[in-house]
Amino acid sequence: MEKDRVMKTQRAESEIQKFYGTLSNKAGMYYIFYTTGLLPFVIRALEGLDPYDNIALISSNLLKEERNFADRYFPFPAVHINDDVDDKIIWNALIKTNEYDFGWIDCDTFIIDTEIFNQLLSFKADTVINGYWDFKFYGNNFVNTYLMTINAGLIKKIPCTFDLYTDNRIVFPREKYAIRQPGESFKAIADIYPLGLYPLGHVYDTSTFLQAYAHSKGYKTERIEFQNPMAGHCGGCYIIAIIFKDKICFDEYKFNFHSLTPVLFGRALIDKYRHILPPSYRDFKERLDIKLEECNQHVVNATKKVLKMRRLPADVINLVGIGLKK
Repeated sequence: MEKDRVMKTQRAESEIQKFYGTLSNKAGMYYIFYTTGLLPFVIRALEGLDPYDNIALISSNLLKEERNFADRYFPFPAVHINDDVDDKIIWNALIKTNEYDFGWIDCDTFIIDTEIFNQLLSFKADTVINGYWDFKFYGNNFVNTYLMTINAGLIKKIPCTFDLYTDNRIVFPREKYAIRQPGESFKAIADIYPLGLYPLGHVYDTSTFLQAYAHSKGYKTERIEFQNPMAGHCGGCYIIAIIFKDKICFDEYKFNFHSLTPVLFGRALIDKYRHILPPSYRDFKERLDIKLEECNQHVVNATKKVLKMRRLPADVINLVGIGLKK
C-alpha cells in the first residue's frame, strides 16, 4: 500500500511539474482540484470566473466521459492525473513546484467578486498563508482551506510535508479519524498545541497541520478582511465524490447533518446542468432522488438547520441557484 502511494505521489508530482512548465503566467496562479463525481461543482465554480483569471485545474481519476467534458467546456489550462490521488499529494506537489505565490480554491467554493484574488495575494512580512475564512485555536488564526493563498518564499522555509501514507481525514462514514503525521513535525506542533486537541474536530486536516507547524516556527496565517461578501462555500463535496465512486454501500447509507448540504447542492447542480453533463451524472441523480425520498421532510428541516449553523448568507444560497423547499 505504501509503495503504491509513493509511486502515485511521484507520478502526480511529475505531471504537475510538467504542467507548471507550460503555464504562461505562473505568478499568482489559483488552483482548483477536483476528482471524479464533482463536475457539477466545478461548472458552477467556474461560472463566477473570467476566462482571463489566472486559474488552473487539476483533476484526478476522471471517467473518460468526464475528461472529454472538461476538455470541451472548461476554458482554463488543466492537467488530468489518471491515478486516484487525494489533496495531500496535490498540496505537496504544488508547494514543491510553485516558484511564485499561489492560491487554492476548493471546487465547491463560489467566487462572488474576483477582486478577492489580488487582495489575498498581498502578504505581511511574517505571514505564510492568507485566507478568506478563518477560526481561532489557542489564540492563533487558522485559515480555512476553502479559499487560501500561499507565500511561496516562506512555505519553502518550512521543512514539512503532509503524511502521504495515512489518510488523516474522516474515515467515511463512521466518523472516526486516523492520524499519523511526521514525527519531528508533530513534536514541534505539540510544543504550542496540546496533544489530543485539534483545530477542527478530532484531526489536523490537510491544511491545518501545515498551519500548526508554521505557527510552531513563528509564522502567521491570516484572514483578509473584506467589506462585502466575496465568496461562498458549500462544504463536504468530497462526500458526493465518495458516493459517486461507490466506495460505500449507498443503499445502507444514512444522511446526517454533515452530508445533507453537499448532497442537496450536488443534486440541484446536476439537475441544473443535466442538458450538458455526461450520462453517468443523470443516472447518479436518479439514485440520489430515490434515496432522498426516504427522508424528504427530514432532509428539508436538517438542511435549513445546517445552513443556519454555517451562517451562509441568502445571496450565497442564491448564487448556487438553489432554493429550499418549504
